[in-house]
Amino acid sequence: MKKSEDAAFDRWLNRQLHKVYDPVLGEPLPADIQSLLDQFDDKDTTDE
Repeated sequence: MKKSEDAAFDRWLNRQLHKVYDPVLGEPLPADIQSLLDQFDDKDTTDE
């Protein structure tokens, strides 16, 4: 019986987390973070 309760909780938690965090994934990155990521991309291409 414990396993079904665990599975039910896992499903509930998964839904709640998606409800809270999925909209954030659609937001653009802040410019300073995007700049840092671009610097990593530039470094990768110059190292080859």
